[in-house]
Amino acid sequence: MCTGSRFGAAEGEPSLDQLIEINAEALIGAETSVKTDLGVVFDFKERKGLFNKVFQIRGSPKAFLSKLEDAKATLPGQKLLDKAEDVFSVVCIDSGTALSNFELEGDWRIKFKAKIPSLVPAASLSFQMNLDGKSFLQTNFFHDLIVSDGGKKKQKLTPHKELQGDPLQWFDKTSEKGVDIEIEMKGKKLSIFMSPPKENSKDQRREGRKGRWKGKEKEKEKEKEGDGPGRLEVISQEEIEKPAAGRIALSFQKLSFLLGDFKIEGKLSRSWAEEGILKLRKEGKLKLKREEKPAPAAVAAGDSKGKKGEKTGGKTSLEEPDPEAEDDL
Repeated sequence: MCTGSRFGAAEGEPSLDQLIEINAEALIGAETSVKTDLGVVFDFKERKGLFNKVFQIRGSPKAFLSKLEDAKATLPGQKLLDKAEDVFSVVCIDSGTALSNFELEGDWRIKFKAKIPSLVPAASLSFQMNLDGKSFLQTNFFHDLIVSDGGKKKQKLTPHKELQGDPLQWFDKTSEKGVDIEIEMKGKKLSIFMSPPKENSKDQRREGRKGRWKGKEKEKEKEKEGDGPGRLEVISQEEIEKPAAGRIALSFQKLSFLLGDFKIEGKLSRSWAEEGILKLRKEGKLKLKREEKPAPAAVAAGDSKGKKGEKTGGKTSLEEPDPEAEDDL
């Protein structure tokens, strides 16, 4: 998280939200609509290819494929797209890491479907939010939570015993379009929701003739509270004071999967935005008005510079998934 910045807007200049929108390609990596309160929405299903513009990618060139034609050109992509092409946002192959160019603060929400047709014991998948150096919020396979404040880590596991073991045993690998996942920060409370795992024959033998998954009653309770049908709160933590802002990171190893209906919404960190504008101003690259878009023919023949986006902002490093954190929350 950028701190201590001085915006230094001159009289008559556009407002901060307008400046971010005008300079979005330099700051974020792609054109982005920004609300007056710095609210943004990144819809990776509707804007194919957007993920690889607003995230810095590490790994093989095929680690993250957010264009449909690129995903179809790979064998893993073809298999993952089967019956899920209509929700396709990003196909992730083998291993890789991605770090957002932007920072969010306050309330935010990350929603997607995770289609993971096969798992091996060595597979890993982690999301980090509010990532700022050694401070971050992290979940591994959506059933645990790590809060790191300057490197001091605390961890908790889901209270649902059926989801505490290896994801190989409980994650629904048969879902054609993917398991619904939602990671939400609201009023300093971080919650992770998931569509409940399907019952399997092994569970039914263990639980008896009814084959009843123990989480069903809690799921019904959540439905009564307005969380909606089939939406289980896997884990949550209240009163999270720090980290309050930062980037989003995704890391995976020995795993191929599809993210569908992928959307991130929240508010950009004001200090990050002001620092970015100040940096562009000092470099003489700050734009104060929108450029006139050339005619379609001119675009086709013109320079494509800037289409890939630039890696800007702080020097936050992506932490590796942390399976062993200190203490308990």
